[in-house]
Amino acid sequence: MRKELGKWLLDVAKYILTAGLIASWLTTDESYTIWISSAMALIFIILLTWGLRILKAEEERERRREKIKIKEGDKICLQKFRFHSGHP
Repeated sequence: MRKELGKWLLDVAKYILTAGLIASWLTTDESYTIWISSAMALIFIILLTWGLRILKAEEERERRREKIKIKEGDKICLQKFRFHSGHP
């Protein structure tokens, strides 16, 4: 679920950047264009950073889960080997 949230935030950041660029091209008032561009850039940076952090954290969780699964799998294999080979 968190991975999907991260992807969604990246998509929203792209849409906001696109909307800001289009709005700045269509506006003739210079002061208005500066405010739109600044606001859109700030929102874009916040959403982009937030989305990337969520995706990175989720990848780290998946790596930790894989390491745990591998360690548990090794323990199970060792237990089966000891049971079948007769070693205590």
